[in-house]
Amino acid sequence: MKRRHTRWMPVVAVAAAAALALAGCAPGSGGNQADKGSTGKVQTDVSSLGKVTLTVWDQETTPGISDSLDELNKEFHQKYSNVKIDRVVRSGSDLRTTLKLALSSKNPPDVIQANQGYADMAAYVKAGLLTDLGPYEDAYGWAKRFPSSQLALDSVSKDGSSIGGGNLYGVSITGEMVGVFYNKSVLDKLGLSVPKSMDEFEAQLPKIKNAGMLPISFGDQDKSPAIHLLSIPLIPALGQQKAADLVFHRSGSFTSQPATQAAQTLADWASKGYVTPGFNGINSNSAATTFGQGGSAYFLGGVWNQNAIQEAGAGETGAGFTVLPQKNGDPLVAMGGIGMGWAIPSGSKQKDAAAAYIDFISSSKGMDVLQKNSQLPAVPSGNVTPKEGTLTADVVKTWSDLTKANGLVPYIDWSTPTFYDTIVQYVQSLMGGQEDVSTFTSALQKDYAGFSGGK
Repeated sequence: MKRRHTRWMPVVAVAAAAALALAGCAPGSGGNQADKGSTGKVQTDVSSLGKVTLTVWDQETTPGISDSLDELNKEFHQKYSNVKIDRVVRSGSDLRTTLKLALSSKNPPDVIQANQGYADMAAYVKAGLLTDLGPYEDAYGWAKRFPSSQLALDSVSKDGSSIGGGNLYGVSITGEMVGVFYNKSVLDKLGLSVPKSMDEFEAQLPKIKNAGMLPISFGDQDKSPAIHLLSIPLIPALGQQKAADLVFHRSGSFTSQPATQAAQTLADWASKGYVTPGFNGINSNSAATTFGQGGSAYFLGGVWNQNAIQEAGAGETGAGFTVLPQKNGDPLVAMGGIGMGWAIPSGSKQKDAAAAYIDFISSSKGMDVLQKNSQLPAVPSGNVTPKEGTLTADVVKTWSDLTKANGLVPYIDWSTPTFYDTIVQYVQSLMGGQEDVSTFTSALQKDYAGFSGGK
């Protein structure tokens, strides 16, 4: 599972290449043009639609992305005064638990965010709950605006059986990666340098703890941060190819040595006091705020946390961001991709206005607003260059380096329709001391093997 961020044209090219490689790993991949569906006539003249109220559901509770959407919603209404936007914001877990019921109702929202993967977007497509956006893609020229590789990641086969190709069911406006935020002043005070590998990072944790400082701020009340935390030791240990093979059911298992070691790492971090005490009762924003205020050396999470960290006191120069290979000099690798797809429920009565809204927030104007608010646009306009030495510049460079290395790995909860729930439940139990490593890895593998036919 995911969340949000910053860039320009050279980065767009390499990001496209990296995403294409990931799309090629997906079952049924082949680009979003395959199995396109009907290209019926659509209305792009929103002013002629009469008075419209668009109900938009999103999970963007963090500052920055939420501020961006508020600003874009206001500007959309200024452009089309006949359209009122009713924005409904829910936490990620609340959105997941209420969305399918809402999509099946007689009055569903008009625009939603759908998490890519089998559990959400593919399941909604299989149930006939999402609109094929092919006709709108043609009408608005999204294939020219976005690399085909990015559109492929929001594409699903018509029967919902495979991801990474087929019909287009969403449009993503942000890029994403999960990595390591570091507090510059805390590291300087402790005489520590920015780690260049997981090995170096792990070696620092006891030193930080022994100096009386919290090594890692972590809050898992939101549940999805459990997935992001697990990826930090797991993905570098596997490497890009093996991690992608695992997610897309080509080879590998969650009882392998790297997966077992990653689980042991999380258990050790919790038992040795390297993470925030009582983390299961603390939300991720609060943990990011604590880190931004200098309360810990590190915060492990996605770039969508950048704004909260800055506003907490770190500003643009007090914190940095990086992704870590297993050993110094190894290829960069990290979990990430594109943000959740903005989709139109099949039952929406305002599909044309909804498509115009998605077109507006994904335009170059939308990308500029996102970047202005310290977010990472999926396709940056190139109008803004971050100042050297800032957190934004770190995010930009890391995104560029990661995509050049073809190091992006799909979110591991894409692995099965139920994998999100399995991971978040068992990470909390593992780190809380209620389950051991063997039980943890066996639970993940049982879910994984059940979906892949026992492989």
